[in-house]
Order: sequence, then structure tokens, then C-alpha cells
Amino acid sequence: MVKKFTPFLLLCALCTFIQTVSQTPPDGIPVPGIIPVVNKNTPDPIDNNRLSSQDRQSIMPSAPTGNSSEAGITEGNLTVSLSGAANYTIPIEVLPGIKGIVPQISLSYDSQSGNNIAGYGWSVSGLSSITRIPSTKYHDGVNDPVDFNNLDRFALDGQRLLIKNGTSGTYGANGTVYETENFSTTKVTSFGVSPLGATYGPQYFLVEYPDGSKAQYGNHLESRSELKWSIDYWENPQGIRINYSYAKFLNISRIMRISYGAIGTNPGCNTIYFHYKKRNRYENAYIGGIPFTEAYILSYIQVHPTNAFNSHYRKYTLTHDSNSLGYERLTHITESSAYEGTVKSRNPTVVSS
Repeated sequence: MVKKFTPFLLLCALCTFIQTVSQTPPDGIPVPGIIPVVNKNTPDPIDNNRLSSQDRQSIMPSAPTGNSSEAGITEGNLTVSLSGAANYTIPIEVLPGIKGIVPQISLSYDSQSGNNIAGYGWSVSGLSSITRIPSTKYHDGVNDPVDFNNLDRFALDGQRLLIKNGTSGTYGANGTVYETENFSTTKVTSFGVSPLGATYGPQYFLVEYPDGSKAQYGNHLESRSELKWSIDYWENPQGIRINYSYAKFLNISRIMRISYGAIGTNPGCNTIYFHYKKRNRYENAYIGGIPFTEAYILSYIQVHPTNAFNSHYRKYTLTHDSNSLGYERLTHITESSAYEGTVKSRNPTVVSS
């Protein structure tokens, strides 16, 4: 049986196509899940896992969690992963950026994860990086762990990088072009030689997206460690940039500052600061014979205009307690704002008892 397409159906299809194209932001959209940037002018996609207000009230405490009389609560999103993990995400409210381009940062809990930068099970999400991963028999013809040699492989935010079809190059060498294992038109290029030695791979990476935006990874001493290359900046085709700064201690790089709202290398007008305190119990690991020590834990996140140190748009203060083994659990998250020294706080989010 031959299907017939009437002029009316063809017209409907054409209208649908035009509507879809017209709704695409003019700057394009980076590959989902790769770059932590959101255009505030576009609506968020519908999340079927979000709790309704009625469901949220059924699991949230009915009594106030503090003595504050300020209106509102700290927003959060509770979901369950496909593996059965409980995930809770608290988005960090940020100041506007140029053309709505701002970093999308969250405090995230995963019940199946271990000790992280913000406490047991808690981390900061929205920070892109390229990390070392093991070789596998399937991909590379040999199983080999991460041990800082030329058999180490790389992943962009969890996506294994493969040498791009139709190109020549040596894995980890200068000028080699990669693509993600799950097909995308993202182009990843490695440059230079690691200051630690040729077996440690390239000095840095450049990631180019199909919409014309680009991101650089690991081209500063603090953003490059033995294990990963952290994002230095993301820039759209018009040069609007988000810059990331780090501190490195005992072979661990940790995010210190994100600035945005400027063109190119100009200082951003808005900044997200990350402040830390010493851990009660250090996290130690050895990989390939190299020690890695996590000595700090996140204390608070502060959002304010770059030079307005007496005021802040948002501050998220993290309160921890320690168990008998010295592991620190996040118990409260308190959201506040301040203007010229006057602080107003919401009642804290209680995340552990």
C-alpha cells in the first residue's frame, strides 16, 4: 500500500519545521551535559521527575527549620536515578549575564557516592573537565589502568574520547583531534606536551562546539593536575566568556572562582566564589604511585558583583558534623543575601539528622 501525502499534510509538516527552527536560540546550544551554561532567555525543559508542590510538602518538614521570618525557601529538586540512587540538587542562584549567558552551578547529593568536596555524598555539579580513564580491550586492544603512561585514555565529562574518523594522530599527542564515543559534532583537540612529561599526555585541550562556541581545558598550572584538565573558560561565538579559576594543593585542583559577564579576557562583572575549610579527616589515595590528598571541604558559596565585597546577592553556607571516624556530613544549607552589611537569611535546608 502506498501512502499518499496531501498538500495539507505537507504544509503542516513545513510549518512545524519552521516553528522548531525559529525557537532555536540564535547562538545555538552546546551539546547537552557537556558545558555548564544556560541561556536564561530559553525555557527550561519539562522535568517529569520533579516533585509536585503537594508531593514535596508530604516529605518536607511542616515545622520551620529555623528562626528566620524571611519569606521563601531554598529551592531544590529531588529525583531518583535509573540505578536507584536518591539525588537532590540545589541550584545556585546567580546574577544575570550578557545575553542571558550564566554558569549553571548546583550543590548535588547522590546517595550512592562517597566522600566529596562538599561532604559525604555531596558535590558541586556543573564543572566541566577532561579526565583520565583506563584503556579497555574493546576500545584499545588491551586492559590497562590509569597509571600515567601512553595507554591512558581521556573522557570529556564522562564521554570517552576517540581519535576522530578520517584523521591521523597519536592519542595524547600535540594536534590530535578527537570525537566523543557517543556521536556528536563536538571537536576536541589536544595541544602541547604536559610539563610533567610526554607520558602524561598533552598540556591542554580545546573543545569546539557545532554552534561556534569553544572551551579550553587545563592550560593553567592550577587547572591541570595529573588526573584531569579542568575547564579554564567557555566562550560563545560573539566572545562572551565565562572564566574559571582554581587552587591546587597536594595534587588536587579545586574550584575557587567563576567570573562572567564580559567579552574575551576582560574581568567579569559578576563572580561566584567558593570558600573552603580544612577537613577533620583528609582523603588520601594513590594512583599510579602518585599520592592525592583532599585536605579541604567546601564551607560556603558566595555570589556577588565582582567588586562589591560588602554585599552579596546569594550566599550558601554549609554546616557539617563529624561521625566517629571523622567523616564530615553536610547537615544544613543556609541561603542568605546581604546589602551593605545587612544580612537576611532564609530558614536552613536540613539535609541530615
